[in-house]
Amino acid sequence: MEDKLKRLKEIMDDSIFKENPVSHKNKERIFERIEKGEMNDGVKNIFAKWMSRGAVAIVGVFLVFFLWDTVGREIINSPGNQQQDVPAVDQKKHDTDVKQDGELNPKQLRFHGESDNWEVQYLATVKPKGSKSGTPVGSETDYLILEYIGDDQPPTKIDYRIDGSVNENRETDVPLKNGVGVSDLGGCENCAIATENHVMDVTIEWAGESENIKLKSKEFDKKLNEWISESYKILSEPLDDPRLKKANNDEGFEYYLKSQAIKEKLGERANFGELDKDKSNISLLTTAISHLQFVRTSHLGLNGEAIEATELVDKWEPMDEEMKQLYEYLYQIFHDLDVGVNQNGEGETYGVTHLLNGDKVSEMEKFISGE
Repeated sequence: MEDKLKRLKEIMDDSIFKENPVSHKNKERIFERIEKGEMNDGVKNIFAKWMSRGAVAIVGVFLVFFLWDTVGREIINSPGNQQQDVPAVDQKKHDTDVKQDGELNPKQLRFHGESDNWEVQYLATVKPKGSKSGTPVGSETDYLILEYIGDDQPPTKIDYRIDGSVNENRETDVPLKNGVGVSDLGGCENCAIATENHVMDVTIEWAGESENIKLKSKEFDKKLNEWISESYKILSEPLDDPRLKKANNDEGFEYYLKSQAIKEKLGERANFGELDKDKSNISLLTTAISHLQFVRTSHLGLNGEAIEATELVDKWEPMDEEMKQLYEYLYQIFHDLDVGVNQNGEGETYGVTHLLNGDKVSEMEKFISGE
């Protein structure tokens, strides 16, 4: 047992902790919890499930990857270890932007969306507070601007509903002048405030008709758009990798190689904002797929020597349905993120992202955790 823990500690000193903002102190605390067996139920379920399949040699690697998304995140977010989270403001500028009264300079965010008949803008003037609690709160004053752009006569009044994690509001008989209406949504103190990566859902009803418009910020991190597009392309297109050809285009090996490419992209710096929970699920899926590639080759090398040994492909175990389903969920997440971020929320989705409040998220997460 001591040898395994020693090996695990060596792994924790390796590249994964160089790529993630974990201090030496937090790394040691993660190791202490692993050593004492302090894992949450989700970790125990997956670990027991995979260990029952004989994958003993992957213990260290699996725990490091998985616990970074569970135990490690809990430790970093615990009292005394929290980093201040300042929504809608560059973290690097935080020290210079904080005023003596502990508040940050105000910032205006503009969310925009269009449908066949409507153009909608949501303006939020945000003044985050520099509290040490790490809670994204502050003062906010919001306006909703609706303009009829359809071909018919503009309506004189409408009903609308706003759904979202920031401002949920419903108004009826809102007057329009020449097809344009402006609603002062007021302000609040110590409320949850908007960030650049929020997606808002506005439903407009008029003259027996109804349209739903998804609004996103014009300040959506461009690097995030590119990151999603590039990742979705990896999963959507045929893989041009000589290793796959040497493996006789083995389906499970293709899933493994593509998930590894996605895992590498997770290390790129981007402002994930509201996508943080989806990013965590992506990380878990890529780790699980990698592990199952180990499982199907472990009889040829207990330390993972045969994971990419394409010359032994004829001796690999067949890919099971679990691996296929994990990959399918990975693909579906990026499809939905592409719709939400790059397609302005317009398009069919699988319902597996937190960003779009997907109705299949819970089902997917239970599958990942082995429940």
